[in-house]
Amino acid sequence: MEDNKNLSNDEIEFRKALEESDNTSLSRGKIIKGKVVQFDDTDVFIDFESKSEGKIKRNEFDKEPIIGEEIEAIVSGEDDKGYVILSKSEIDKRRSQELIDNAVKNNSTVTGVVKEVIKGGFKVSIMGHQAFCPFSQIDIARGIKETDYIGNEYEFRVIKKNGRDVVVSRRALLEETQNASIESFLNNLKENDIINGKVKNIEKFGAFIEITPGFDGFLAIPNMSWDKVINPKSIISKGEERMFKVLHVDKENKKVDLGIKQLDEDPWGKFVEQYHIGDVIQGEVTNVKKFGAFVKVADGIEGLVHVSDLSWNSHVNNPNDFVKKGAFLECKILDMNAAERKLTLGLKQVKENPWDTVEKDFPVKSAVKCKVKRIIKNFAVFELPNGLEGICDISDFDWRNNIVNMKDYIKEGEDVNMVIMSIDRDKQRIKLSYKHTKESPWRLFEKAHPQGSIVDGTVKAIVDSGAIVSLEDDLEGYMHVSQVEIPKGSTLEEVVKVGETYPFVVREVNQSKRRISLSRREYMEAQNKKETQNYISKAEPTSLTYNPFDNINN
Repeated sequence: MEDNKNLSNDEIEFRKALEESDNTSLSRGKIIKGKVVQFDDTDVFIDFESKSEGKIKRNEFDKEPIIGEEIEAIVSGEDDKGYVILSKSEIDKRRSQELIDNAVKNNSTVTGVVKEVIKGGFKVSIMGHQAFCPFSQIDIARGIKETDYIGNEYEFRVIKKNGRDVVVSRRALLEETQNASIESFLNNLKENDIINGKVKNIEKFGAFIEITPGFDGFLAIPNMSWDKVINPKSIISKGEERMFKVLHVDKENKKVDLGIKQLDEDPWGKFVEQYHIGDVIQGEVTNVKKFGAFVKVADGIEGLVHVSDLSWNSHVNNPNDFVKKGAFLECKILDMNAAERKLTLGLKQVKENPWDTVEKDFPVKSAVKCKVKRIIKNFAVFELPNGLEGICDISDFDWRNNIVNMKDYIKEGEDVNMVIMSIDRDKQRIKLSYKHTKESPWRLFEKAHPQGSIVDGTVKAIVDSGAIVSLEDDLEGYMHVSQVEIPKGSTLEEVVKVGETYPFVVREVNQSKRRISLSRREYMEAQNKKETQNYISKAEPTSLTYNPFDNINN
């Protein structure tokens, strides 16, 4: 007999009864051994080398009996058909208690059958003893239906016992096994190993890869491809199995970093051998940002064209005006750093700098056809034929008005004639004028009415210092109060009346100040001299005759 020092008195007596029992007597309470010979829906029939077969109720079995399986049972009696009535539940009950106590004491496992789903978990039968297994303790895996466990036999760990109440866990046992397997796996894993893994989950920052049951390695986005990765799902798919390279193993913290791109050769090595600074290379625009455009020039090689290198024009507000995603461009290599994996490209450097010849190509005061690029609040931007941009202020659209609605004069995208007003190569600024495509109305007036000529004007308003006079072509002139003879006791309003038209002498036309100065006094003086001349001309001429109208244009 085994060592019984750890068993209770009842368990010792039970074992003695088993050892002393034989098949010569079938008295009630006798413990017999036999083999399953057949079974139906209600009974299991046992051959225990007696003239009669025994039978046990089917519901006393936790799992389906197997033909030939050896069974221990207690004799309960005999039925009217001559079958010996047996029971195994009493033996199972005693043995289950022994197994459970031993599992608690020695931290060993027990075998149980999942019988049914109850509130919060499962009812588990351990040789007839009913234990409880919470839902969270039945498995490590998730997403399995509760009914998939019913009727299955598993090994369990006893995690709590209070009297006859027993709580068991299958998960604790699985985790112990899994942790031991993981530890062994990590101990044998080395950097640069090529291993197989399954994509478990994909996040914005990377992906988790199951590389051994219960343990995930991490694949960061920068390690997915030598090309820039915008969407990880374009590289890998959930559930996909593939090879990975081990980049780093942290056994203490149980972390493993993985890579895909490291399975292939770094494209930078070949690139720096083939290309050098100053070379012109073709590439595809992969992305456009406010600060510039990214251009793919080879597999795994992407360079940046900074906004300042898109155009020789310094006024690049929107890179999309110069490049579009998907377009193929020729760029010049401005700088390359293989160690930092940085490539600087230039688009404008492929062409000659138009600022070097701008003054020759577009002399100041010359007319040029430009395309309207943008209309902004106080100015408009125009593109010259050589690609440079010029600016026209709001005050340079109309001779008469400094503030206008520019959209009444030009529209974005159309070609218009402009005049070059100034060029500043150092600041890279070109000033244009729309109004200078036409001659100033004050200059036209001056040509038609030079200083000293007589012009008719209508008094528009009387002000403190003189009068405002309306002239032809919607121009205005000004007559100072000193330029009209006012009789004593009279006022300016009485001498020149609003709404009346009078002849005036043009004293001055100031182009820069847009001012025409008029004189009523000079006109009257000229008129008086003319009358005097007419009188003298009727008299006998002498050698001292003087014509006062010689300098007045009539």
